[in-house]
This record gives sequence, structure tokens and C-alpha cells, in this order.
Amino acid sequence: MRIPSLLFLFPLAALACAQQPPPAAESAAPETQKKEKLCRITGRTLHAQTGEPVRKVKLVLHQMRMESKSYSAVSDAEGKFSIGDIEPGTYQLTAERAGFLRQSYGSRRYGFSGTALTLMTGQELKDLEFKLMPQGVITGKVLDEDGEPVRGAFINVSKQVQAGGGRGAGMGGEQANDVGDYRVADLAPGRYIVQANPAPTFWGRQEAVEKSDEVREAHVPTFYPGVTDAASAAAVEVGPGQEVSGINITLRKSRVYRVSGTVSGATAGQLKTMNLSLSPRDRRAMVMFFGGAMGRVNADGTFTIGKVQPGSYNLNLMLRGDGRPQVVGRAPVEVGEADVEGVVVRVSQGLTLNGFVRVEGKEKIEIHGVRLMLRPAEGIGFGMQNAMVKEDGTFRMDGVMPDRYSIGTYNLPEGTYLKSVRFGNQDSPDKSVDLSQAQGTASIELVLSPNAGTVEGLVTDDEKPAQGISVLLAPDPPIADDPSQTKWANTDQNGRFSIKGVAPGDYKLYASAESLTDVLQDPDALKPFEEKAVKVTVSEKGREQKELTVLKPEDARPK
Repeated sequence: MRIPSLLFLFPLAALACAQQPPPAAESAAPETQKKEKLCRITGRTLHAQTGEPVRKVKLVLHQMRMESKSYSAVSDAEGKFSIGDIEPGTYQLTAERAGFLRQSYGSRRYGFSGTALTLMTGQELKDLEFKLMPQGVITGKVLDEDGEPVRGAFINVSKQVQAGGGRGAGMGGEQANDVGDYRVADLAPGRYIVQANPAPTFWGRQEAVEKSDEVREAHVPTFYPGVTDAASAAAVEVGPGQEVSGINITLRKSRVYRVSGTVSGATAGQLKTMNLSLSPRDRRAMVMFFGGAMGRVNADGTFTIGKVQPGSYNLNLMLRGDGRPQVVGRAPVEVGEADVEGVVVRVSQGLTLNGFVRVEGKEKIEIHGVRLMLRPAEGIGFGMQNAMVKEDGTFRMDGVMPDRYSIGTYNLPEGTYLKSVRFGNQDSPDKSVDLSQAQGTASIELVLSPNAGTVEGLVTDDEKPAQGISVLLAPDPPIADDPSQTKWANTDQNGRFSIKGVAPGDYKLYASAESLTDVLQDPDALKPFEEKAVKVTVSEKGREQKELTVLKPEDARPK
């Protein structure tokens, strides 16, 4: 009787087999085709000085676009690494290991982008040599005029801009320990300006500053080897992997003054959580403001800030909360050779800024994710506001201080640029907005154009393609104190570069082995090279091709 049962089941099994999907070989065909389009990178991580393999290096491959993908690997005992299944595109490869600088492949400078890696469909980029630079270190002591150690002093280390001789972006900082010792690591080879700043006056100690009539001289920010003028500072040369010791700084004393006044328009509850901070109105001011540059508001609304050097400042009134302090008032202050009294800082309720971003034309362009930032037209930028644009193009900023602002745009869709800003039924030619007289609620409209231009080309050095070179596109004539108008890119492994999203206009192109992002901190650094720059005029949807040669120190115009 069991045989008929088996015969009965056989047709059902046959039917089930007939309903199965096609064989695996047939269904896998699209997957195989996809695999063939993917890319691979292989190479080795090496010590830049000895050429020996470096193991346990973490490598990350980042795609260079807004919605980026990343891939990672770790080098083995022989320094070998392999990253596979990479989608075609343009990438940056970074490496990180203790004792070495965190670097991008092909980077000439620590902390900056290196060679862009362009991967075509199915390409395998073999035998990359990622040379890791050991970190440099600066150590020393901070002393007072009697040779005693100064505890808690802040050390700021900035790279010296080679082109102009000024200071570039800050590269590192530490606080001196209980015996005045400091150690600043993660430094790339180069020349550095070292600055010591007196320990800050914490809010709880401000009462002593207010009541003392004797504080007329105080320690002030001092540059190595012991000068208060940044132009007289001595640069410290750091070689590859070198530890430079003995960079001792004796803090100098200077005549200092007080700024005092009252806060107007604050509630008793607000006064308990208010602080004040002075910031220089000149964005390129060399001094880091710690110590006497801040104070607290007393219960009766009065305040006194001690140890202030002569200069032009913004006095920022900040309300402490759960997040970062919010700027709720601001007043200009000029400090000469006397105390400044009677300053009134009025509390502003802050504006609600409603905005709308639209793209010209009928083409549907996704703008969700675009970020906007308000940057004060003057000063260092306490209280910068930012907002993300929603899918419907709207955005909102609350608590905006009445002031004049420039507008920064980030993560714009590829091929677009900020064409116009409209506020109060008027277009703003310089794309800024004046909210200094606004009250309550204000509205602005930003228009993006999909017709941005592109500037691309080839950079050579000694008639050979140069990889990992910084290329900067700067407006001509330059727009003073507005680095957001410049764009830059790095050359890829073939010496080529591409700068997209360029607004129509006249520009100059510079190519340098040194990172040109430093010139955003010191715009005058470009002036000696203006005669060697390549001029380019960009039109709507224009695609300009240019060939550049790497600038060298001897290309600088004599001063």
C-alpha cells in the first residue's frame, strides 16, 4: 500500500519543481554584470622616511559628493591593503594610525585633501603607495616674568603661510599642566607660530577682578620667543617626525583696562545665566582671547570685564542654556588708553527669519539637505545661525540677532549656484542681508540657478602631470573678507582637476603644492602670485578648460 502513496506524491513533487525559479546561473547574470562594473584599489602603507611597511593602518575611501559612500580596510603585517566592490566615482583615500599624521593619499599637508582618485567602470587601481608621515611635536614651558611656571596657560600653534609669511589656520593646541609644561603633537613638517595665552578668568572668580583697583597690568597673549606682536614672532621649524623641545615662552605684561556697564531688558532669571565675551571686530586679528576677555552679569544687571588690551571689539551678551550659549545682545566697544564705562548692552528677543529657496526654471531639482548659514558682516562670528532647507524649499531660523549678515550656502545640488538674495522687496547685489533694523519676523528668498559653470583642466610640474596639487579659483577682483566666494579642488592621479558650481564672473586660478585653503585665513597671501595666476571668465553653463603650472616660491613678486 505504500507504493501507491509514493506514486501519488511524485506528480506533486514534479509540479513543485516546475514552479521553481530559473537555475542560479541564469538569475545571477545581472549580479555578475553589476560586479564587473565595480572597482578595486590595492596598495601598501609605508613609512614616508624609511620606506618600511606600516601595519594596522585604518584606511577609509570616501566618495566626494553630498550623498557619499565609504569603504574601509586595514593594512596587514606587510602593509598591504585591498578595497573592493567600489562603485565608479571620485574618491579621497585617508589613512590613520597612532604615531603618524592622519593623511589623505597624495596630500602635501596634514589635515587637507590630497589626490582625488577617479575610478572608471570596472577599473582596478593597483600598487598604490600610501606614504605615512610620522607626527611632529613641539614641547616647552610657559613661564612668568620671574621664571615661575604658569599653570593652565593655553597654547595655540598655527601654520605659517609660506606665500605671504602670515599665519594660517590653527593646527593644534594644548593647555599647560601644573608645572607649566605643554606638548602639541600631530604636526606636519613646516614652520609654526606658537602663542601662549593666560589661563581664563572663570566666571566664579570675576568678583575679584571687579573689585580690585590694582589690576592695571596683566599677562597678555604672548608669541614665541616672548613678544606680543605677531609680526615679530619667530617661526618654529618642525621636520618630519621631529620633536622640537625647549620652545619656552615667558608671558609678557601689558597695560590693560576695564569695560563696564549694564545689561538692559533682561529678566531677573535671565541675568543669572548671562555671560559676556569680547571678540575682535577684525576677523584677521592674531590674538586668541582668553583670560580677561570674558565676564559675568551681576544680579543687578551690571558687569565689569578686566584685563582688556586696546582694540576694537564686539561685546557679546550670551544666555547660557542646555545647549551652546545663545547670543542675545551685542554692542561695539572701542578700548583706547583708558577704562570704558557706561556701556549698555540691550537684550534682543531675536528675530524669526523665515525663508524660501527656489531653483530657476522648470527642471525639478532636489534641494532638501541644502544648509544655509548667516555670518556676521563684521567680527569673528559669535552667534552664527544655520538652518537646513526642507523638501518644500522652506527654512526657519529663530533667535537671530539684528545685524548685517553674509549668507553662506553648503551642499548645493551639483551644477547650481546662489544667484540672488531678496529681502524687503529688494535684491541684494552682494548676496548679503541687513537685519539690523528688523523686528519680530523677517522673510528672505534665495534663488538658485541650475546654470552654474565648470572650470577644469590639467596641472603640470616640470612638464609632467602633478597629482595632489591644490587649485584655487578666486574672484577677480577679490571680494574682501568673504572666503565663501572662493572655490578649490585637488588634482587627481592624472593631474586633472574639476571645479563645479561656479557662478558667472571673472576669476583667477592658482595651483600650489601648499594647501591654498590657508589663504582663506590670510587673503593677502595670494598677492605676491597674482601676476602668475591664470585668468578665466565663466559664463552660465560654461565649461572652461585651463592648463596650470605649479607655483613655486620664486614665482612670488618681489615685495
